[in-house]
Amino acid sequence: MDVLEKLGDQMLKTITAPVGELKRVDELRKALHAVTDHEILHQQLAQAATALVH
Repeated sequence: MDVLEKLGDQMLKTITAPVGELKRVDELRKALHAVTDHEILHQQLAQAATALVH
């Protein structure tokens, strides 16, 4: 596991807002700003944003 993947995994643990809340999108966006290359963070952000519009 490379360093960015480990950092991204740790950043995921800091996301506390539930799906469907704008705060979750903000938390994930900030995490991706710090760790730009993490597939699960990108997936979670897409899921959170989709939940806001449905």
